[in-house]
Amino acid sequence: GVSYSTYHYWQKKYSAEKDSIKQELAPINIKRPTAELSLDEQAPYGVSLLFPNGLRAHFGNGSEKLLMEVLNQSLQEGHV
Repeated sequence: GVSYSTYHYWQKKYSAEKDSIKQELAPINIKRPTAELSLDEQAPYGVSLLFPNGLRAHFGNGSEKLLMEVLNQSLQEGHV
């Protein structure tokens, strides 16, 4: 995975390069699910990946296309 500080480093670096081709990093929110809320209440919009260890990675609404591109590339390269 990518650490929180590394993600924000690259996000800031890409945001600062205004003359280059526009590139955006998908907003990612990773947290463990709480027992009080259903999965629908925890992540009502966007895409969530649920891992066997209980970790959930939520990609906010609007980042679905980018998520699919990343997943497809990972599957083609054998990283999943």
